[in-house]
Amino acid sequence: MPNPFDFSHLKPQGTAKYTLDGVIMAGQPAPVRLIGKHAGRSNAAYMNAVLSEPEGRDGGAKTAEQMDEDDRKLAKRLARYVLTGWENVPLAFTPELCEQMLVNLIDNQRPDLVRAAFIFFADADRFGSMPSAEVLGNG
Repeated sequence: MPNPFDFSHLKPQGTAKYTLDGVIMAGQPAPVRLIGKHAGRSNAAYMNAVLSEPEGRDGGAKTAEQMDEDDRKLAKRLARYVLTGWENVPLAFTPELCEQMLVNLIDNQRPDLVRAAFIFFADADRFGSMPSAEVLGNG
C-alpha cells in the first residue's frame, strides 16, 4: 500500500526566474532576469549560510547603516547560494558579479528590489508544480 502521507511532490525542485522590473543594463533589450533555486530548507547550502550567521542585535531599533548591512548580507547569500544565472546581462554569471550588482542596487537606494527577489525565491510554490488530483489518486 502506498504511503498516504507521501508529500514528496511538494518539495521545491528546479529553478525559477524573477524579473527585476526597471533594471535594464546598457545595450540590453529587457530587464534583468535572475535564475535561482529555492531560498529555503530545500537548499541546504543556503540554510547553512543563514544558520552560521550570529544572532541579531539586542532588540533595539536599527540604524540606517545596520539596515544597509543586513541588506548586503542578504545580497551575498542570494548571490552565493540561491542565484544560479541571469538573463539580459552582458556578462557571464558569477556569484561575485551577481553580488556586486545586488549591492549596487542597495547602494543606489533600491534594497526593495533585492528583498523582492528574496521573497520570490523563498516562495516554495514557485518551484515545481502541484500534480493534478488524478495523479494523486483523488480524481
